[in-house]
Amino acid sequence: MKPKLIVVGGDAKPSEIDLTLPSVIGRGRSVAVTLPHPLVSREHCEIYLNEGRLHVRDLGSLNGTYVGNERIEDVVLPAGGLLTVGTVTFRAVYEDPAAAVAEDDLSFSIADSESDDLTVGPDEPLSSRTTAMLTSGGVNDGDAESVESETESLERILESLGTSPSKEVELKVSPSADQDESEDSAEADDENDSTDDDDDFQTFLRNHS
Repeated sequence: MKPKLIVVGGDAKPSEIDLTLPSVIGRGRSVAVTLPHPLVSREHCEIYLNEGRLHVRDLGSLNGTYVGNERIEDVVLPAGGLLTVGTVTFRAVYEDPAAAVAEDDLSFSIADSESDDLTVGPDEPLSSRTTAMLTSGGVNDGDAESVESETESLERILESLGTSPSKEVELKVSPSADQDESEDSAEADDENDSTDDDDDFQTFLRNHS
């Protein structure tokens, strides 16, 4: 596309100007773009091409040259940028290679964001399902069954090793030898007491016969 300037502010004819670069804008008759206005110098500014992009250089004008709202000396005029000379404002229209590169970078970023895999390291992709599990922290029914299977396998291993879950143990305490002697002594005392009672009863009967 051939670079052009489109009038978007002020009164100028024609409203579109095809540029042959480099082009000088001014009030004089020898310039490429003539603006017959007292605020415009005879040779006001120059538009030229550098590395595929338009540049604007002020040529020592009295009232200045503006790109956007900034008074400039020598700057890039981007595609779609506004150039003001005197009371006329132009919009620059051309294929800006910098803008094309920015669009390519944006497309590459969007394509990457739509990838179904999350890569951890150079050769270790995680599926979108795994990624969803990691981000949500949830476990579905299939994963729960997998956990239960692992638990059952562990129990079988413990059984094969002769290890069983702990059980309550009932303690039975047998009487000691001292306890046996005490119980025998108590029984002997009971028998002696019974014998004494019989003797006393017999004596009572003899005394009252």
